[in-house]
Amino acid sequence: MEDVLHTPVEIFREAHDDGQDAVFNSKGIGGGEQPTTVQCKFSANAGRTLTPSDLAVEEEHIEQLLRKGLADRYVLMTNMSVSAPAAVKIRNRLKELGVKRPHVFGKEFLTRVIRSSSKLRALVPLVYGLGDLSIILDDRRAKQAKAVLGHLQSSLRTYVTTAPHVKAVRALAKHKIVMLLGDAATGKSTIAAVLATVAADNPRHRCFKADGPIELMENWNPDDGGALYWIDDAFGPNQLRQDFVDAWINMMPKVQAAIAGGNSFVLTSRRHIYEAAKPKLGSRNHPLFRNEEAIVQVGNLTPDERSQILYNHIKAGNQSKQWKTNLKLNHIEELAKEELLLPEIARQLGDRAYTQKVQLSRDSLVHFIRSNRAFLNDTIKELSKDSRAALTLVFLHGGKMAIGNPSASMQELVIRHYDIDRETLGEALGHLKGSFLVEKSEGGQSFWTFKHPTLADALAATLGETEGMRELYLRGVRVETVLSNTACASESVIGDFVLLPETLDGLLVERLLQTPDEAGLNRQFFSYLADKASDSVFRALFAKAPELFERNASSSYRSAYDPKVRAYARAHNLNILPPERRSVMADTLENDLFEYLDVSFLDEERILQLFSVSTLLNLVWRIKTDLIPKYEEAIDTCVDDADLDLEPSSNFDDLSSAVSDLERFLDDKDPEALERAQSLYGAIESGIEKVAERKDKRRRQRDSEDWMWEELSESSRPLSQSPPTTSRAEREISNASPTPRSIFSDVDQ
Repeated sequence: MEDVLHTPVEIFREAHDDGQDAVFNSKGIGGGEQPTTVQCKFSANAGRTLTPSDLAVEEEHIEQLLRKGLADRYVLMTNMSVSAPAAVKIRNRLKELGVKRPHVFGKEFLTRVIRSSSKLRALVPLVYGLGDLSIILDDRRAKQAKAVLGHLQSSLRTYVTTAPHVKAVRALAKHKIVMLLGDAATGKSTIAAVLATVAADNPRHRCFKADGPIELMENWNPDDGGALYWIDDAFGPNQLRQDFVDAWINMMPKVQAAIAGGNSFVLTSRRHIYEAAKPKLGSRNHPLFRNEEAIVQVGNLTPDERSQILYNHIKAGNQSKQWKTNLKLNHIEELAKEELLLPEIARQLGDRAYTQKVQLSRDSLVHFIRSNRAFLNDTIKELSKDSRAALTLVFLHGGKMAIGNPSASMQELVIRHYDIDRETLGEALGHLKGSFLVEKSEGGQSFWTFKHPTLADALAATLGETEGMRELYLRGVRVETVLSNTACASESVIGDFVLLPETLDGLLVERLLQTPDEAGLNRQFFSYLADKASDSVFRALFAKAPELFERNASSSYRSAYDPKVRAYARAHNLNILPPERRSVMADTLENDLFEYLDVSFLDEERILQLFSVSTLLNLVWRIKTDLIPKYEEAIDTCVDDADLDLEPSSNFDDLSSAVSDLERFLDDKDPEALERAQSLYGAIESGIEKVAERKDKRRRQRDSEDWMWEELSESSRPLSQSPPTTSRAEREISNASPTPRSIFSDVDQ
């Protein structure tokens, strides 16, 4: 009604005639049109045809609406087929009842509208999952949409259009960039897939999916227009990857230029990983991410959204009818109230493969929702040996294994550790299809991949906890995977790692020594040494191959975050760093401080220990005489180059942080230098005031474009978000009707 027929719906309520239809009321745009009732009749029988007798059960209700002045215009909309003679009879009967402008729209109308309106498809992505995409799209666009969606197309059959989805659609349309933030299992990738499919829907657009910014940099052309880039796990899949952060720091200006050239970007990230990346990105972050205009928080569902998600997954799931009926009669309403009920958990609840150990009792079901990760771990452990072997084989391939062409060495490892044969292993892969594994096509090649990323997380935890399996993992995966996905069990690390016990230290050192001499991998190698290796592994590596520590690695935007700097600081702390290397690193840091105004390491005691006492004293003197004047110039430059789309103070975040670092460093060293550093706060405040004045002046000069956008957004609000206000007549009708049915009334049918 709103996006196709341009009739804003002001009032929504469910009809009370056994839930087979819903009623919407509108007074038209600006109240200028006749009061309208929209009756939406649904039939689960796809082949049914609407008959004039179907209107008979509505006549009393229609007469009530007419008496209250709510149905001068009456629209009957249905997914049933409508023949021309039947439509004529229904319209004539509506006129006899007193309707001035009757309309009847059936399956044929809806099909035509869905095919012709990409905007409608964007707001109702379920249609992409209902069957052959070529029914909706032309052949070229259908192939592209299938390539983008991959195995997610079937997931759209149960997809619920939530408020975050609608916000993401509109943010992407307005800004050409959006970042979807949420915890695991909240549906970030599904929303991103829908956005990418909508872009593929447009014949002028092309879609590209990349796992992280480095893969994006290798494949994109920012000078070409008309592309949508979908970057999943933009800052790392399981934990923050500093090389990803540095890649974004270098890329953000190009991203902004690419957007200006007609390209669009969709990023996803787990919430805690982005929160760790934000301070390191600093002012190099995209302006619309800094002010959060282009960030959509995924996972905070309304009660209605949770109910609809649970309904869809239970109804479409493979649980027995008896199981569904029992759930409906005794527990489902209460489960829908659980705030931790996420889309992926609802999917698992509807799949018997995940609920073998779940009892149909309140406590067991609630525990499944609230402690889903533990249930998932137990489910994997309780699979047959053949199934666990198949999952492990896919896992050893990084969660993406070419169908029919696994790595021979990894296949041998799995066969030996699980004591099975090749034929059994191949059959097990097929048995897991649809429940734990899915087939995915990419670039003409088909792959096995996990049904959901949380399965990879759970399997990593299982391998890490199972004696003998960690050795299998460490021997089988590539060294790049060792660097990114493992950690010594003795270290305190945050993220989903395979934790390696001390008994595997020798094997771990052997694998780390195989790291190729490449700038990007060297960076990961130093990061492993700085944060994830135990002291014994660190010492053993240095003893066996001290030349590794001289390798060149990709550097960081700030030295305090640079893995090589932190690895050298740790080596010095362990008393194994040669004096000449300590001296070279100290000289590098001193140059960064005065040439690039990089004060980040001044707050890192372990890094400061790389300097001799005399050098530190000289640093204090040079900060007072050389560095602080440079910061005064930097503040003036920041005023001149300020981004007026941000809050004025946001432009000075990096400078304020730097002054805080200087203040802490100088606190007990030089009172005069400390006073000069603190004076920079006043200069920053003055700069903020100047930027605020410029921003205010621009705001007064702007035209009504923003106001027009707000009006457009308000008028195109989805039906489920219509204002709750009702007229007195409507309240009288509603109050006189029986209690509406539960959304779950037919979940077992």
